[in-house]
Amino acid sequence: MAAENVIVRQRENRRGGSISVQAERQPPAKRMTALTALLIFCAILARPVAAALVLSEIYYNGPDPGRDLDEFLELTNVGGSPFDLSGYRFSSGVIFEFPNTSLLGAGASLLVASDPTVLAMRFDLADVQVFGFGGALSNSGETITFDSPDGQTVFSLTYDDQGLWPSSTDGTGDSLHRLALAHAPDSQQATSWAARSPDPGIWLEAEPQRENTVAIPAPSAASL
Repeated sequence: MAAENVIVRQRENRRGGSISVQAERQPPAKRMTALTALLIFCAILARPVAAALVLSEIYYNGPDPGRDLDEFLELTNVGGSPFDLSGYRFSSGVIFEFPNTSLLGAGASLLVASDPTVLAMRFDLADVQVFGFGGALSNSGETITFDSPDGQTVFSLTYDDQGLWPSSTDGTGDSLHRLALAHAPDSQQATSWAARSPDPGIWLEAEPQRENTVAIPAPSAASL
């Protein structure tokens, strides 16, 4: 049984010159039990690791004039287990919050698009999750921020169509593709992105490695 705290207070009666003593009982102090500590530890382990989420493609300005209804963001889970996206949200660039029970499988990608119907008419999106966002991506570049349910920033990056950023992604039909994490770990750097044809729902992370690989021909039967 937890010990109670007792505070003794003295009060002086100025008229009679007497002093009264009063004891006040305080509620027992809260102590973390071993079970409570274990539950907290298990809750921490059960949280998804936000570092497993990668913004892998940005298609912000297609070749068609007017508003780009087919623009999209691609989010990829590079972790080894499904990721619970419930409550995660894009808070700048576009506005969107994932509903409850939104799961992204290990190694899978999903799309957050301006108009999912228009996007599905242009690209083959079989077995790809597509959500609709509010707002529109800027054709001249802007900051995209993705937050956890408790308001912590998971990632924030600013893309552009000038400087080291590829210019062919601004109105010619290309999209920004994130390069392999092993070679381009910082998404803030323009050199971590390349311009390629849009490929929504599939992140070819190993593609830059294949481009730099020298093929070694197999020995012929005569040389064996």
